Amino acid sequence: MTSFTALLLCVPALFAADTAKPMPKNVAPIPAGVFTLQSSPDLPSGIEQATEGVPFLARGLAEKRLVDLNPAYRKVVLSQDASTVTIQFDGRQPVRVPLKGGMAWTREDGETFWVSAVASPSKIVQTYKAKDGERTNEFTLSPNGQSLVLKVSVRSPKLSKVLNYSMVYAAAK
Repeated sequence: MTSFTALLLCVPALFAADTAKPMPKNVAPIPAGVFTLQSSPDLPSGIEQATEGVPFLARGLAEKRLVDLNPAYRKVVLSQDASTVTIQFDGRQPVRVPLKGGMAWTREDGETFWVSAVASPSKIVQTYKAKDGERTNEFTLSPNGQSLVLKVSVRSPKLSKVLNYSMVYAAAK
């Protein structure tokens, strides 16, 4: 067996070993736990501002799509392991996103997105990219771990402005 062939045989084992490793002790965990909605935004006002410059005939459709795709989720569940972040809203299908790179993900209605995530000790930034725009969810844990702020930004070339709003969640007891 050549060294090259031996190397090829070892590569799958190296990947398997890497994914089985527990999270290193020197890496602080990301915000994790179950959080319930405490305050939600004035979303109708934000949607009205984001669609101000949209042509009249398309404005109603844009507003309806933004309302449908931006509900005030009542519960958020966050967790992580060594290589992924998992985010679940209101008991819907959880989204497990690798911390390096991203992945294709299909929502319940069949729309496909490229989803990526970056995590630090007190923050997770999750981004969904689709052909018609992008949504960024920024989850920030309070210093005492008792509340979580979700800042959402929705961008699309079809909107006249970026839709920005925030929701505050309390750690479930």
